[in-house]
Amino acid sequence: MIKVIYSNNRFKKYKTFEQISNCEMIISIDCSYHGLTQLPENMNFPNLQKLICSYNQLTQLPENMNLPNLQELNCSNNQLTQLPKNMNFPNLHSFDCLNNKLTQLPENMNLPNLHSFDCSNNKLIQLPKNMNLPKLHSFDCSNNKLTQLPENMNLPNLHSLNCPNNELTQLPENMNLPNLHSLNCPNNELTQLSENMNLPNLHSLYCSNNKLTQLPENMNLPNLQKLFCWRNKLTQLPENMNLPNLHSLHCSNNKLTQLPENMNFPNLQELNCSNNRLTQLPENMILLKLLKLYCYHNQLTQLPKNMNLPNLQALYCSNNKLTSYPLCILNFIHLHEISFDNNGIELSPQIAQFFSRMQHKNLNNYECL
Repeated sequence: MIKVIYSNNRFKKYKTFEQISNCEMIISIDCSYHGLTQLPENMNFPNLQKLICSYNQLTQLPENMNLPNLQELNCSNNQLTQLPKNMNFPNLHSFDCLNNKLTQLPENMNLPNLHSFDCSNNKLIQLPKNMNLPKLHSFDCSNNKLTQLPENMNLPNLHSLNCPNNELTQLPENMNLPNLHSLNCPNNELTQLSENMNLPNLHSLYCSNNKLTQLPENMNLPNLQKLFCWRNKLTQLPENMNLPNLHSLHCSNNKLTQLPENMNFPNLQELNCSNNRLTQLPENMILLKLLKLYCYHNQLTQLPKNMNLPNLQALYCSNNKLTSYPLCILNFIHLHEISFDNNGIELSPQIAQFFSRMQHKNLNNYECL
């Protein structure tokens, strides 16, 4: 049944569009799960605010839909191969066309008030060169066949860009997205990131599971809080990564043989460098806010004698080649998770007493054999 809501909050159900009356009073139409192969050619609902036509068998939308007040359009989970060339919805806020068979988007979309756009799970091979969506906040183009993003996306208010599971080999040299907070681009074919990404407000960068061999020497991301670059081909990290607000660094499952000697991340709370080829950690690790350190499955033979990690709560060093515990571990008074198994370390009386005391006090994950 086609579910219709009128402006006086009256709710009615119709079997077909032809039965719908009082079109000027309708504010919402939900015709999802209706087995439709097409919508009426003349969609004349001047006050319609919401149109949900998902989960049908639609192959196209009408070219001229007179819906000047439409705010939400959901045509996901159909068989759409293209969208109308003239997408003229001046008040549209949310547009979902995911899970269709789209190969391209219209070059000129007149959607000046669009906030959220989801075109994921299609067959897109490229995006329009000039998207011109000035109020767009969230854009999801994941699970397509994109090999590149437009050089100048012209999305001044974009906060979130999701483009994982494509075929991207690089990101634009200058993305020019001044308000972007989250860039999610894992599971692509990226071999490098730009030196000048020009993303001054970026908070989260997810570039895992690509083919990166190095990170830019100067990332210039002053507000970055999360960097996830695991499962790439990194052999080292830049010596001077100017990331003063970084909270989480995940660089596991790479080919790292060492970490930067100057780990200058004053706000770092979590460091995961597991599953690499590290033989040692930096001698002077001054990470005063670090809470969790994961360095298991490496080739560490010893830990630094002077690890200044006063707030450390979790330390995972299993499956290395360690032969002894550093005495500085006695200073980790907040430690409550620790793992040193599969190293073959013999406990000294001093360390054994420390573990016994901590286990009795607050140690809830204890593997040190």
